[in-house]
Amino acid sequence: MAKQDEQQQPPPPPANDRLSIRNRILNKKTGSKIVTLADGTELEVREPSVGGTLNMAQIDDPKQRMLTLLVNHVFVPGTEERVFDPEDMEVLQQMPSSGDYKVMMEAIQDMMGLKEGVKEAAKN
Repeated sequence: MAKQDEQQQPPPPPANDRLSIRNRILNKKTGSKIVTLADGTELEVREPSVGGTLNMAQIDDPKQRMLTLLVNHVFVPGTEERVFDPEDMEVLQQMPSSGDYKVMMEAIQDMMGLKEGVKEAAKN
């Protein structure tokens, strides 16, 4: 009976000293999600890192910024292979804004917390 009680107890809370907290924060990996396009193609969209986000902020041209997000953060699932190359930016501009583009950009924006920011701004 004692063995069963041990299995049901939750794990102890993590240590709350400075070093433990710091290590938990600094060792987190960026997230990703699998998205499915209209034709059934699956893509892995990866969350930009803080450094990646700061680099994006340095790009003055909003069009260039959005296309760079697609090039840098859309991958063949489970690999390190990017779906798009920087040379694809011209062709990416010709995509319809709905459909595949919308699916990929919404996934990136969701992981960056931009959707919540837009909703909050709309309330005010």
